[in-house]
Amino acid sequence: MSSYSKLSPFGYYGRYYDGRTGDSMASEEDKNRFSFKNCVWFIVSSFFQQGPDNGSPTCISGRIVAAAWWVFCLLVIIMYTANLTANLTVSNMKKPIESLQSLLEQTEYQFGTIRGTSYENIFSGSKLSLYNKIAEKMV
Repeated sequence: MSSYSKLSPFGYYGRYYDGRTGDSMASEEDKNRFSFKNCVWFIVSSFFQQGPDNGSPTCISGRIVAAAWWVFCLLVIIMYTANLTANLTVSNMKKPIESLQSLLEQTEYQFGTIRGTSYENIFSGSKLSLYNKIAEKMV
């Protein structure tokens, strides 16, 4: 925004420029109003929704950049608030089934495979006792 303010004919420098002599008739306060340091302060204060204390840009290009920054800040704050609300309201549910052993021990869910598939053959023809118990309990 500092460069927009300095390069724009409608900025602080352009409004007080004397075309005949090439001198800037802007006061020192106007020259420093949108310096780089003041632009950084303007951006930070806009992000925290405090409002700038050194004025707003006078040129249209600077105002467009400032408006785009304000919209971006507003979107960031909205997304942060929405994610924080979602994370605080959703309770972490415990997974009822975490392994084959917990699948075998639970009684709430029924489980099974399609008959004649390789999965049924793996469970019923296995040498592992866990797989055999699961094959017996399948629906």
